[in-house]
Amino acid sequence: MPDPCAWGRRLRTACCVCLTLFFAPAILAGETCRFPEFFSTVINEEMLERVLAHEPTCRKDVDWLFWVGQALNTLHRYPEAADRLESVLMRDPDHWQARVEYLVALEGSGEIPSARALQSELIHDAAIPESVRRALNQRLLPDLPLWREQARTTYRSLTFTLARDSNLLGSPTAGSMDLTFPDGRVPVILAPENRPRSGGLARLDYRHQLQLPMENGERFWHAFFIGNLRYTPSLTRADYTAYEVRLENAAYEQGPYIQTHILGALNRDGEFYRQTGLEGGWERSQLGEVCRLRLGGEYQHRQYPAAEQLEGHYAGLLLRNVCVSPGWKMELRLGQDMAVHSQRPGGDRQRIQLAFGRAFNWQDARLYLDAEFEHLRDLDGYSPLLETNLKRRINRQLYRIEFNKPMFGMEFIAGLELSKQNSNLVLFETESRSVYLGLRYLW
Repeated sequence: MPDPCAWGRRLRTACCVCLTLFFAPAILAGETCRFPEFFSTVINEEMLERVLAHEPTCRKDVDWLFWVGQALNTLHRYPEAADRLESVLMRDPDHWQARVEYLVALEGSGEIPSARALQSELIHDAAIPESVRRALNQRLLPDLPLWREQARTTYRSLTFTLARDSNLLGSPTAGSMDLTFPDGRVPVILAPENRPRSGGLARLDYRHQLQLPMENGERFWHAFFIGNLRYTPSLTRADYTAYEVRLENAAYEQGPYIQTHILGALNRDGEFYRQTGLEGGWERSQLGEVCRLRLGGEYQHRQYPAAEQLEGHYAGLLLRNVCVSPGWKMELRLGQDMAVHSQRPGGDRQRIQLAFGRAFNWQDARLYLDAEFEHLRDLDGYSPLLETNLKRRINRQLYRIEFNKPMFGMEFIAGLELSKQNSNLVLFETESRSVYLGLRYLW
């Protein structure tokens, strides 16, 4: 008669063999996918390649995928990092560290709109530590990319645009005007070359921004250069080149800031406008609203090399609030432009300007809406020949709508802009409409 105990021992042995064969790959994979000596050392290409050799075994291990994605970001291999981090998020959508790393990978791969949308989600995610959300908010200033490390950050973009403008030179809309003399009014018809002329144009814009943290980790330097080139085949007088250089020192959270700048514009006859300025005040970062609030004063020296009598010094107050999410901005300026030369038409000039902007995200596309309003008032009469030395008043309005969408590794741009200027002197009433299409390359 068979021994029941022998059958029991055979059954236990068979079970152990089956369980060992079934779980051995997982156990071995778990051991193979752990590299404790690597996780705490400086990443380099050689070490990473040794780890990637185990990818066929470890491609389902969340911790391994996250570490590899982080390492690839560190070595600036952003598209490869994005692939691994996407795998992490498919298996664990609540892995916030992977979401932050994925944001870095998107940014480094040039997927700017997608990165902006993800950044907005992360800042409002209560599951993420507040210190991390604050860092996300502080390091992604308007129009600046986000990087995981507090290190030198460079952002460049090149935009090529084709447009159609209804008033290339900003000429007066009126076809005639009256000159006022002591004996009465004399009507004058404006020459055809001083009337609005429409036409097509091509424009090239280059932006280069640099952010560099200071050693104390609380403040940073921000510098940027902007260059514009406009070419108008049908009206060479409308061609111009413009430049702007700014240097700023500010705090990540809150504190004083100071900024200096120089900008200018040139046409075929040479430089026709130059401005130097200084701005300073107090800035505060507000995490709750994901905003940066700035209150300060500004000074500008405005020069017109071809018309020196128009030169002036502007001084005023500035209030600016920019919110990365939900994506809006507001700016208010109050000040006075003081004439350098007593013969400047209109003398000193008061100014108030209000600007709004709003961005809407839809999948990987973004829609921008902008509006600007400005009021100028001369404190002296403009000219005895214009409404018997009437003090000039000007109201300017600018409306812009722009659509951006990633396409072929670049951003496709389409927009419409309306500009209108009203005045109590018809000579200064203007209006223009433009539509444009373009491509922007970011790196």
